[in-house]
Formats: sequence, C-alpha cells, structure tokens
Amino acid sequence: MNLSITIPLAWRDIVARPGRSLGAAAGLALGIAMYVAMISLSQGYASLVRQPLAELKSDAIVQKPGPPRKAGAAPGISLPPGNSVLSPAQVERVRNLRSVGSLSPALLLWDRSPSGFVVALGFDPEGPRRGAATVLDWLVRGDPLRNQGDLLLEEHFAKLHAKKIGDVWPLGGRSFTIRGIVRLRAGGALAVGNAFISLADARSLAGLPHEACNLVFLRLKAGADAEAAAKELGRILPGAVMTSTDSIGKMMQGFSLISGRFASLMGFLALAFTGVLYLRLLKGALTERRGEVGIMKALGWRRREVVWALATESMLLGLGGVVLGVVVGWLSAWGVGELGIGNSLPWDLNPLPAGVASHNPAAGGMTVKLPVVFSWSTCGVSIGFALALSAFSAWWVSRKMFEATVLTSLGEP
Repeated sequence: MNLSITIPLAWRDIVARPGRSLGAAAGLALGIAMYVAMISLSQGYASLVRQPLAELKSDAIVQKPGPPRKAGAAPGISLPPGNSVLSPAQVERVRNLRSVGSLSPALLLWDRSPSGFVVALGFDPEGPRRGAATVLDWLVRGDPLRNQGDLLLEEHFAKLHAKKIGDVWPLGGRSFTIRGIVRLRAGGALAVGNAFISLADARSLAGLPHEACNLVFLRLKAGADAEAAAKELGRILPGAVMTSTDSIGKMMQGFSLISGRFASLMGFLALAFTGVLYLRLLKGALTERRGEVGIMKALGWRRREVVWALATESMLLGLGGVVLGVVVGWLSAWGVGELGIGNSLPWDLNPLPAGVASHNPAAGGMTVKLPVVFSWSTCGVSIGFALALSAFSAWWVSRKMFEATVLTSLGEP
C-alpha cells in the first residue's frame, strides 16, 4: 500500500474524530507513563546504593570495630565507641593488598567541650582528593587547609554557632582558626562531620602515632573484585571490615529485589490494563466507520488495503501515545526523585557509630535526590508494546468488521 496515501488518510480520520482519537492515545499514554515511571524509579533506587562511595571517589572503606565501650561524658577528644584504631603496621597491610591501588587514611574523633559536641574528621589535605579529602571539593567559602591549626567548619554548624572565617574554634583543648566553610554534599554520608582538620592535627589531638587512623578509603585496581579483596583483608587483618558498593548492595538486596519485582509487576499490569482499554476505545472508533469501509470496498479497495489503512491509523495513535507516555512517565519519576529520600547507612556499615545521629543528625545520613535512571531498554519495551498493540488492534478490529454482515455482503475480491 502506498504510504503517501494511507498516512494522510489516517491522519484525516484521526482529526475528524478528536474525542475518540485523543481518548485512545491518552489511555495508551497513561499505561506507558506508569510503566516508565515505576521502572525508572526502581532502577534509580538500585543505583542509590552506589552513591555514598562514588561521591567520595572511592571503591571501598576499611574500618575495624572494637569492643563496645561507654562513651562517657568526660570533656575532651575521644574515639567513637565501638571503633578501633588501625596501627601503622595494620595500615601497611591494607596498603599491600593485591587489589588495592591506593588508599586515603582518615581519623574520626569526637570532642566534648563547653562549646558542645563536635564530630571532627582528620584527613590529609596534601593527598589526592578522594575519601575524606573530597571535603575540599565541597568548600563554598574561604581557603583549603594549608597549615596545622587550620580548620574547616560545616556550613549549618557554623551558622548554628554564629562562626565565620577567621574566627577561632576550640577543639580538644586547642584553638583552631576557621579557614573555610564546607557544604556537605548529598550522598557523602561516609565522610561527614562538623569540623575538618588535617590528619596530623587529628593524630596529635588523639595522641596517636604517624600513619594511625580509624578509617581507610580505598581505590581498587582496575578489574579488582571487591568481594575477593574483603576476603583477603579478613585473612591478613582479622576483625577488619571492608565496606564496598557490593556489600552495601547485598545488604539492601532483599528490599531492592522486592521493590524491583513489585515495580515490574505493577508496570506490566499497567500495560495489560492499557492494552484492554486501548483495544476497546479503538474498536469503538473504527466500528463507527463501517459505512466508510463499505464505500472503500465498493470503490475497489481490497481487504488487505483496508486493513493496512486501519493499521496505519492505529499506529499513528500508538506512536503519539507512546511518545506522550514516555515523556510523562520520565517527568513523573523525575518529580518523585526531586522530593528526596533518606540515604542513611546502617549502623554496622556507617563509619559514624550508633549514637552520633542524636548529636549530629546530618552525620548519620542525608536526604538525597533519587537518581532516576531512564534506560533505552525501558523506552524500547514501551515502543515495542505500543506498536504491537496497535498492529494487533487494527487486525482484530478489522477482522470483526469484515465478519459483520454489512461488510460480508459486499463480497471478497
């Protein structure tokens, strides 16, 4: 059949019946939008578990839980309860793991002073900007750390205490000069605090030797397997824990799997409901045209040509519906993602042990935007479904129409 004839003819018929045409396209668009939104949000949740480490440009983090101990209320610097220090020799063992490309040590401290409770994080300001050192990329005002005795304050914490650049902040019985203000980035829940100081200052405050730390951020070698690296770490450093994207994903695997399957089920149910609705609407639109089809037959149109003309009209409606549905579905998913969700890490994987959140709510996790994932496979399924539904609808409706006595009386060529 000549498309130059059937397409304008189909378009004319669509415009001639705007109500039914828009109803059919809108019904299809609704189902497609629900499918796209659910699948995109489900895939976005799956990618959310990669955000904490990816935000810190790291592949894994190593820490060593210690025996639970009472935090106490004595003023001064202390290690978080349940957190052990990795000695210089232990840090060197981690560095020599076959899977490790580089590491960035950090030291997490608590300080109880007359100014209140402070979570302090020490890092190497001269090292690569990964791990805890990525806070230098979060600087919004002032200068990076240059000398010992410098300090960076978290933006909301600085506002709470009415502190500005150049002021002095007491930490562990020493006075530090505020050199800059940082804004914690959503998703960076593995490297947060109120105050950020050099690793040398942190070790000095805690009375620890050079190379000692309680957090080690790792970059693995290309192609290295994080699970294998974790097993190797367990052999050379019993008790140490390596947290990677894989381990976070496995821990959340149950919920992620259930939510993914539920989203897929609901998405396909939406498509099935849409298929039935679209078929009924299209049937109503096309059966109104039995008289036109009879005239077309009387003018010499063959059955396959009539079917092709009906299929062309159905395809145009389907394409319009799928384009509208994909756009609406993606915008809906994006709108839900903009609302934000909590990205808290579980206590056993969080470098900030249980109890910190009560003093510093931002430390235990943040509200982040859900990274909505729009994949071409989702779009392909939507387009394929719309085209298949349109073709089937045209074939089924035309068959019913030709079985009607009004048409069969015209005879077949």
